[in-house]
Amino acid sequence: MLEATRGAAAEAAPVTTLAQEKRINTFFRLHNPRIIAGLREQFADLGENPDARAVFLKLRELRNAW
Repeated sequence: MLEATRGAAAEAAPVTTLAQEKRINTFFRLHNPRIIAGLREQFADLGENPDARAVFLKLRELRNAW
């Protein structure tokens, strides 16, 4: 999806379904082990079994630094 929309005008952006967002949007996958492992590389204090709130807050930290 990213490649298909790269460089397209904002008006041409696709509208996604909730099902698609659950597959592609990191903020909908707060219990995903790969996402948690990636965050742990950036944030050693994340812990072994973080709850959804802790994962969300770390994702926001990364997002706020873009």
